[in-house]
Amino acid sequence: YDAPLDLTNAIEVTATLKSNKIISLKTICRFSDDESQKFIDEFNKVVAKDARGKDISTYQPSRLGGASLTTKAFVEALAEIKAAA
Repeated sequence: YDAPLDLTNAIEVTATLKSNKIISLKTICRFSDDESQKFIDEFNKVVAKDARGKDISTYQPSRLGGASLTTKAFVEALAEIKAAA
């Protein structure tokens, strides 16, 4: 996903689902600068706890850990997981 200053970051998401609920979540994030790292670190601190138990069909976080761009990329990855489930 695009970050400020024409930089690019990436996120990989693996989710374990049961009856459409998120049971566990793993993210791997790659960043291109120190500022992105700070936001991604904060995102990673809260994402698994925030998502646990939520229905993947309706879960739409907006700014986890203050990281709006990472959260947006995360939501897009969840949509791909939902479509493949």
